[in-house]
Amino acid sequence: MNNRSNVTLNYQVLVTRNQEQHNLVVKTCPSHKKVYQSREQAEDALIEARAKFHHAPGGGPVAVYQCEDCGLYHLTSKGKMNERLSKQLAEGKIDLQKEANRWLDRLKHRK
Repeated sequence: MNNRSNVTLNYQVLVTRNQEQHNLVVKTCPSHKKVYQSREQAEDALIEARAKFHHAPGGGPVAVYQCEDCGLYHLTSKGKMNERLSKQLAEGKIDLQKEANRWLDRLKHRK
């Protein structure tokens, strides 16, 4: 085996091991929406999006759902608000994270 094919083989083994360790499955949806592997992952992304971006009242993502096309999870701005998101909003955790993000942005721009 030459050096180049040995490097390629080692890379493939490394990628395979990494995928197995992190349970990584790269899959897309026919809708071209961003996909999440689990409900928990989608809820984490939902909460992060609410803390990271400004949304008009009644706007922005409020829930997650399992897609009928791909079987994975997406965010949606329709329907009843996700319970985890609702709880974090009520407890003021989203506002605290927004404030922390603002300070991080200020510190990044000082350099």
